[in-house]
Amino acid sequence: MEKQRLEFRASPDTSKLTLGGDEGLDGEESNQKDSFAITAGLIFVAATVFRFYELSLKPLHHDEGVNGFFLRRLIEEGVYHYDPSNYHGPTLYYLSLIFSWFLGLDTFAVRAVPALCGLLLIGTLIPFRRTLGALSTLTAMALLAFSPGMVFQSRYFIHEILLVLFTMTLVLCVWKYQRMGTGASIFGASASAALMFATKETAFISWGVLLLSPLSSFVYLRVRGRSVTHEGKGIRSGSRLIVLLFAGLLLFVAINIVLYSSFFTYAEGVRGAVRTFAIWARTGEQHHVHPWWTYLSWLTKIELSLLVMGCFGGVLALWKGHAGLPLFSAFWAGGIIAAYSLIPYKTPWLMLNFLPPLAILGGYLVGQIISWKRGRMLAPLLLAVTLIWSCYQSILLNFYRYDDETLPYVYAPTSREFLQMLARVEEMAARIGSRENTPISVVYPDYWPMPWYLRPYSHVSFHGQMVATSDPIVIGSEAQEPLLKQRLGDSYARAGSWKQRNGLTPVVYVRREVAPIMGVR
Repeated sequence: MEKQRLEFRASPDTSKLTLGGDEGLDGEESNQKDSFAITAGLIFVAATVFRFYELSLKPLHHDEGVNGFFLRRLIEEGVYHYDPSNYHGPTLYYLSLIFSWFLGLDTFAVRAVPALCGLLLIGTLIPFRRTLGALSTLTAMALLAFSPGMVFQSRYFIHEILLVLFTMTLVLCVWKYQRMGTGASIFGASASAALMFATKETAFISWGVLLLSPLSSFVYLRVRGRSVTHEGKGIRSGSRLIVLLFAGLLLFVAINIVLYSSFFTYAEGVRGAVRTFAIWARTGEQHHVHPWWTYLSWLTKIELSLLVMGCFGGVLALWKGHAGLPLFSAFWAGGIIAAYSLIPYKTPWLMLNFLPPLAILGGYLVGQIISWKRGRMLAPLLLAVTLIWSCYQSILLNFYRYDDETLPYVYAPTSREFLQMLARVEEMAARIGSRENTPISVVYPDYWPMPWYLRPYSHVSFHGQMVATSDPIVIGSEAQEPLLKQRLGDSYARAGSWKQRNGLTPVVYVRREVAPIMGVR
């Protein structure tokens, strides 16, 4: 039997990608499967360390603090109400609810959800081995595992990593349908699309790009005179397909109704899900406005290796005219970057949507290079340099400079000094003797994520403005100091100030009679 190699082969008539299967494996190919499993396992181990090690190290971003408030209310009161004017969908909170039941309500537990989703995202690439080949798949997995942005956002209690995960499961299910034509693939795709929208309203951007990418691939191949054939078997047309598509549509609607209605307890949430598109269309023109080239600038600064490999892989896929995943990913990557670049609203975490197709193209590039005459030397060197540089940037970003706003993914960060202030407040409460029963007044408006960290205290008041108070601890901001001194007078002593983020420095005052106990003069 002729040995089959796990690599791309282009048939001369259609340039269609084919791949040696796993059936009837001889000893060498069995070893290849074992090597793939071992290497994939090592990638997962390393990715787990990058995502879970010191998961509470970075102070919560103010958005994380708001998300924590919603989760805490859901856990303690059993209430979650979707608000389309300010916040995203419910999937993050319901998934975090499950984790908090087992791990408790703390920073590690809530961040464990996006961290796990980051690992699952890497795992969605494994089935593509049958199309990409072993080396290309492992390369794509490694590029996502060590991407500075993927690691950073996997350690962040926000919605984006969930959106990207469900986007990848949608792509995977559609690919499986194209190969197998099963109803399960249709339902999986429907559920993935529903969870995308139930996670974040910007899902419609990904839907549009994912719909246009195969159409663009088809047109491109026809223009180049290449025939377009379909692998696989199963349902392609007919009444059964119509029934399955209709059932998939019902599943999509049902999932969103259940989640947005808070399991049939809040009908206004469903109406809000419909109104959200108009609301977020206005938001996209008013907040976080940056020039069109901003994402390319950010990618160049922090994801240069992935960007360069993805671009070269995309050019190679277009040049060779390979039907299937590489060509689709080339249009997917170009389309999603263009779509988000044309929208004035720009934040670094949105770049996560660019990284999976770029990683697939980077893997494809390495798989093609190794088949060249001198590729067996060039491909390992390219891969080693890329991964070493990505690991270095990930370590620097996630464990040392996580609050350095000069780095693109670090956007309006909470300073590490903020945790020092909270430790000081905890020490003061302990010295007073009342500990979690210590009354605390927070009188400045931009206090998030402080409610998350002060949740153990039963007598905390978040006024958001200067008010009359006799609480032993008062937390304002340096900008309020003239008013603080006027209102609090000589009854309070200044305990210190600590940076929360650029332009915002909280200041702590304590009552004079307890100041000596707290070590404040």
